[in-house]
Amino acid sequence: MKLKYILASFIAAAALLVGCSVEEPVSKLEGLEVSNDYLTVEAVAQSSATITVTSDEAWTATGASWLTITPAAGMAGQTITMTITASSDADSPRKGEVMIQTASKTKIIIVNQKAPEGVEVPPSTVKEVMEGPDQTYKVTGTVKAVTTTTYGNWYINDGTSENDLYIYGTLNKKGATYDKTNPDMHNLNCPANPNAWDLAVGDVVTIEGPKTVYQGTVELVDVTIISITKSLIDASLGTSEVGPEARMDTLFVSSKVQPIMVTVDADWVKIKDFTEDGNYLLEIEENIRTASRTATFNIKAPGAIKAVQLTQEGTPATGSSVTEIIAAADKDKVETLPSTVVVALTTRGAVLSDGKNYIYAYGDKAAALKVGDGVKMDATKTTYNGVPELAEIGEVFVDSEGNAVTHPEAKDITSTFAEYASSVAEYIKFSGTLKVSADGKYYNMEIDGVDP
Repeated sequence: MKLKYILASFIAAAALLVGCSVEEPVSKLEGLEVSNDYLTVEAVAQSSATITVTSDEAWTATGASWLTITPAAGMAGQTITMTITASSDADSPRKGEVMIQTASKTKIIIVNQKAPEGVEVPPSTVKEVMEGPDQTYKVTGTVKAVTTTTYGNWYINDGTSENDLYIYGTLNKKGATYDKTNPDMHNLNCPANPNAWDLAVGDVVTIEGPKTVYQGTVELVDVTIISITKSLIDASLGTSEVGPEARMDTLFVSSKVQPIMVTVDADWVKIKDFTEDGNYLLEIEENIRTASRTATFNIKAPGAIKAVQLTQEGTPATGSSVTEIIAAADKDKVETLPSTVVVALTTRGAVLSDGKNYIYAYGDKAAALKVGDGVKMDATKTTYNGVPELAEIGEVFVDSEGNAVTHPEAKDITSTFAEYASSVAEYIKFSGTLKVSADGKYYNMEIDGVDP
């Protein structure tokens, strides 16, 4: 990506509008699902939290000695609400495990009990959290990214670590985790929820929560927000989600410190001009691909940062599937859907698939493609040796790269090689003896029972 930037000094006014979005599924292990991997309970005895458990086998649950589990067993095919209760007061923050087991699977739930009132957790740096033991930490740092507003997942750093610290779950202003029974009430950035925190990239936040390590990632889980100092920079877009057509847009920026620098990480957005009152005029190129794309504007000033994202929709797909093209008449002009994937190459062409059927595209333009390309191709439908084919290839546009490619099991035609014929492109295999000409230019396969 090319980096475009403009440097300016000014103070201006703007408003940042944030909405609720839908994210985050339950934690799934095939055949054994729980609604949450992490739970937090209060410091006092009899504080509890609930999860739902769904399993295709009978299960039992056991936990730390200070935890009571009700019910501690369930039958196959049921969805059960399990209550996990702290049976005693906490002298300090502590963590326990609940293990749910079936005959073939095991799921671990982490339960954190908060520190009692009056027990002060000393401040730590992000580096100290990364390198320290699993315990409760208090950290102050800058919000680097917000990934999920439902449970409240985001990243923080204070400049002491090369890696940002992942926050997995944020308690709302009433100290509660996200309530899935009221899915519109997100814990972050949800104007409809009066108990949601307003948290944005660039804010300086002090949080407290227990550390765990999940699949190699250090996390603070179900953190409590102690304080938020809003970023000294505010920014918003005139339209944050735009259509695929080329257009102009405006980025509004205000800052209490200066100078500021605005950069964008996408070469399809250009900053054409700016005004002293904080309006950046943006030129957005047409998105000719079907996939949507996102550009991030990073705004920096002394001691402050801010990030704003612009999403552009993809162009609606047009064309025909391989299956439809195979059914077309010979000499028809056809166009493949951009989701058509190159699944194999030859020196003179490419095999295309729509996931159901295959067709060979003959020509140098097809041979120049890569396996995994999603391709929109203008061509003529024809038939060669009884098999549908694409010829006279015109415009070729690669809409995507690196698509997953799978092949069906090859049909063995060794015993019927002499009689083999097919009206469709299919994967075949045969066995024989490879013969190389004396000059090394030609390769032939001799198959038993087949005349040379």
